[in-house]
Amino acid sequence: LRSKDSNNSIRAFPRGTVVHWLSGNVPLLGMFAVVQSILCKNTNLIKLSSNDNGALLEILKIFNDVNYTNPAGKEIKGKDLLSTIGVLHFDRKNEKLSTLLSKNANVRIAWGGQEAVNSIIDLPKRLNCQDIIYGPKLSMIFITKESLNNEKLLKKYLRRIATDCSVFDQYACASPHNIFIEKGGIITPKDFAIRLSEAMEKTLQRLPKESPEVAQSNKIKSKIAEFKFIGEYYSHPKLKWTVLFNKSTKISKPTYSRVITVNELDNLDSVIQDIDENIQSIGLAASGKRRLKLAEKLALKGVARLPD
Repeated sequence: LRSKDSNNSIRAFPRGTVVHWLSGNVPLLGMFAVVQSILCKNTNLIKLSSNDNGALLEILKIFNDVNYTNPAGKEIKGKDLLSTIGVLHFDRKNEKLSTLLSKNANVRIAWGGQEAVNSIIDLPKRLNCQDIIYGPKLSMIFITKESLNNEKLLKKYLRRIATDCSVFDQYACASPHNIFIEKGGIITPKDFAIRLSEAMEKTLQRLPKESPEVAQSNKIKSKIAEFKFIGEYYSHPKLKWTVLFNKSTKISKPTYSRVITVNELDNLDSVIQDIDENIQSIGLAASGKRRLKLAEKLALKGVARLPD
């Protein structure tokens, strides 16, 4: 790129070898980073998670039958792109192989929980190796009373929230676990929770899931038992989704597996003090100057994304 009013120009160059350590909970998210790395003309080594289901390999195989001709007439063959990608599967406890990968990386991209990410960061690496870390983060939703001013909007919020809570079964960092909703809209926060439970059931028909395993079921049952004392709960008979309701500004720890906590409060500002950079996204149901003020306060606390 050359500036019109300057002799300076900028050109991007590949870094070299990019090593990707994929997460076990949402391995396909790693594909976005792989594609970006391909576009930047790097070679890629992908370390699959121990519980990989083969989906990423199936996606990569599609490249075999795809060719593309760019506007300049040059043909790019999918098979050629595949030859720049290596996919590896070995026990994460194999320190020798992990170290070998790390030492040969110009860029290390790591996805996963705190323990997994730390184990990768601590591996020996080249002096100028760049690390891109997608560690454990949480997301939530803010709803202002002004935004709850008609039935059409309410239905839209319920549908979108139920979908966001169901995709990936909340194991992605962008999945919401808490909803903070102000009193004073056309519906009370408790009624909102009830309506959300109905939306979760409808979404279950579109995005079906198995009943949770024993360990996860016990976590959900423990959370339900807690809310029998401090609030309300609405749950699927086989625990395929759960909506919890409470009057609190406290950020509930995630339970996962489509468990969402609806928190009633007077003003959203009362929870902002507890927000930090560990929050990845906050879905904002707000408008006008109020939306901009909330967005600025949340961004200053370290929130990365503030989508609608």
